[in-house]
Amino acid sequence: MGTPLSSPTATFVPGVKFRAIGDYIDVAIYDLKPVPWKDFVTKEVKIGDDGKPRTQDLVTGVVIGGSATIKVDDVERAVNADESVSLYFAGHHRWEFVQAQKTLDGGLQVGDILRVKYDRDEPSKAGNPKKVWTVQIRHAKPDESARSAKCEELRAGAATSLDNGPADTDSPF
Repeated sequence: MGTPLSSPTATFVPGVKFRAIGDYIDVAIYDLKPVPWKDFVTKEVKIGDDGKPRTQDLVTGVVIGGSATIKVDDVERAVNADESVSLYFAGHHRWEFVQAQKTLDGGLQVGDILRVKYDRDEPSKAGNPKKVWTVQIRHAKPDESARSAKCEELRAGAATSLDNGPADTDSPF
């Protein structure tokens, strides 16, 4: 069994963007932490009905494959295999993330495999369509031990991600 995700690291990596229905990303997770949930326009921290600041989950992982994009140096591009990316889970996306975690025996571990797919749009009260994601998580398999070790190194701050070109199109699920 891997390392529990209980003591987060503090590293910034680019956030994943899903531009078209069907876009997805598969990552091996090496960090999870709650962060303030800020309003997209005002950048102010959102406050809940109870008066307390709202949070979102920030997941950092190593890309296995996918069709999602990231923005680096003001240029949006496809994700590459073995680079670090971050995913933010807030609101209904956070609910999907939490539900996926409930399928795991022993809780979320460093090296677990996460798939997020932009599944469809639904109407919303805000006017913009709500992007619906499907979220799947599974524990790393024994034949993925090298990737799990890489995640352990990244979590410890002992390694940097490699840029190995375009992301893989084979599904780990």
